[in-house]
Amino acid sequence: MRDALSDEMRTSLLVEETKEIPLMFLHFAMPTSNLRLVRNTEPVVSGGNEYLAYSGLQVTIPHETDQQLPVVEMSVPNADQVILQELGTLAATVPTTLFMALASDPEDIQLSYLLELHAVEWDEEKISTDLVYGDIVIFNFPGWTSTPNNNPGTH
Repeated sequence: MRDALSDEMRTSLLVEETKEIPLMFLHFAMPTSNLRLVRNTEPVVSGGNEYLAYSGLQVTIPHETDQQLPVVEMSVPNADQVILQELGTLAATVPTTLFMALASDPEDIQLSYLLELHAVEWDEEKISTDLVYGDIVIFNFPGWTSTPNNNPGTH
């Protein structure tokens, strides 16, 4: 993955008309199978895996705030039975990867988030869920750890 977005990706995200198309990929790593979706009108191969095309896929990435960890909202209107069977029967959290690449080069991942899918809600019109960041707050920040190397006088 890149350290920064390419100029082509940045332009395709910010400008109304562009020759590049940004694609959003979702990979749900379920215990018994993998569900891979891409917001596009035709299937796309990336990383040697085929992603099912789903043009109605809606993903909202929020702005970062200091108050709480951002929650990515996902909805799939008019979901077919395959998606409903995979997502609708989950009993535990599912590791989920959301990433973006340009349609001209789907192997060049430009932006990636590691998330967890928790509860899924659905009705006859759509499936919706929140994707949240994992339990990153349970890890100690290295600067807060007292060891003989970083605090030689206290040990």
